[in-house]
Amino acid sequence: MTKKISSLPGKIKDISDQNIYSIQTERISLSILATFVLPTFIAIWAGVFKGLLSDNTGWWWVVLVGAILCQLFLSIILLSRKNLINDTYYYARQLLDQVGDLKRQNDSLSDVLTYYTTTSKLQRYWAILASYLIDQNVEEDSIDKKLREYVGEMFNPVISDLGGNLFGYIHDEKWNYVLYLYEKNNTNLVSFWRAKSPNHPSGEMGRSWKTGEGHVGQAFGKRKAVITSDATEERVRDLSEAPTRKQEGYDKETYVSFAAIPVMKDADEPIGVLVVTSNIKNRFDKFNSQILQNASTFIYNAWAELQKRRT
Repeated sequence: MTKKISSLPGKIKDISDQNIYSIQTERISLSILATFVLPTFIAIWAGVFKGLLSDNTGWWWVVLVGAILCQLFLSIILLSRKNLINDTYYYARQLLDQVGDLKRQNDSLSDVLTYYTTTSKLQRYWAILASYLIDQNVEEDSIDKKLREYVGEMFNPVISDLGGNLFGYIHDEKWNYVLYLYEKNNTNLVSFWRAKSPNHPSGEMGRSWKTGEGHVGQAFGKRKAVITSDATEERVRDLSEAPTRKQEGYDKETYVSFAAIPVMKDADEPIGVLVVTSNIKNRFDKFNSQILQNASTFIYNAWAELQKRRT
């Protein structure tokens, strides 16, 4: 379907160009003919007027009227052909625009289909993974290990999809995935699991956050996703920027777009926040962050199941 649609604009352009060329050629030919009508008439008048007049003046008027009618006829054709040229070009441009819109819609639908196909496969994988990792009673001191292992395995295929069907990362992009869990004893959101690009400038596990601090703390406190495609915009920066005491020199260039998703179930209190960041603008939006919403649900369910199975 894509190949057929993508080939149409070129074909329409070729047809339009051919029509315009043929009509212009015809118009030039008619112009040449029309140009010679008046000189021909003058020549006839000058050459034979005397003889025609002496024999029968009616013939002279026949030639005169015929020349005028011929001139009018050719002029009408020229005018109609001119309009046809304009109309042909106008309608051809309309067709090109419509085909261009169809092609963009087709490409967009293909991207959406690819995204949903990929996320569907991911979720099936996550469900199977959960059944393998959480299939027996768990000792208290190994709950964190089990959960960290599960989250790591969950995101392995996501991270390896660089330049692929989810977020479309490019080479040397500074991407970053973090799962923060809330610690009630010190009221902090602490980095529990993290994966980042080799060129990411931050430390191994990153910073911790209080409720309401930065986009991480806001997502936790408001219990709703905080998604920003361009944090360099002033109105966005004022809402999501970290407190001055926690800012790092690389923040503005590194955390340009991000999605912070609270890890929770229904109206329950969140247990943490799942965060994805990038140094590229427009990397995350409400549409492609749906997979992160689903991931946070899987993480919550795994955490709840581990709590049930602890001994």
